[in-house]
Amino acid sequence: SLVSANVLAEELLEDLSDADIRNFFSEGLKMVQLILEVSPYSSTFESIVKPTKEEDDSFIDDASQFLSEKHYLQDRSKFHMRARYRLAYSFLSRFVRTIEVMMDGNLHYLHFCLPVTAMWYVYGEAKQNILDT
Repeated sequence: SLVSANVLAEELLEDLSDADIRNFFSEGLKMVQLILEVSPYSSTFESIVKPTKEEDDSFIDDASQFLSEKHYLQDRSKFHMRARYRLAYSFLSRFVRTIEVMMDGNLHYLHFCLPVTAMWYVYGEAKQNILDT
């Protein structure tokens, strides 16, 4: 399932070096950062690039609801692509933070990427704390 794939991805990341993580995820992180930067200025852009919420996805996994088996398989494939995109976006967006900055009396939002390994160091410290108590 896709949820267990997300858990598996987190477990695999624990074994990667900082350089490997940067190589694998820097492009995705920059894309999430760009999406967050541009979305407030264009609702059309936002609706195209941001993933749909799972509850808003209209796919019905019932072949009898489609004109043919081919149409069903095409729509099911698109549904799974949207689900993978939703999980990837959700995973990567955890590492993009936003701060509000006031400049010349105007409020601006600044989006930046956290180091991906920061997540693992926090977990490691928390794990050690649990082991010690």
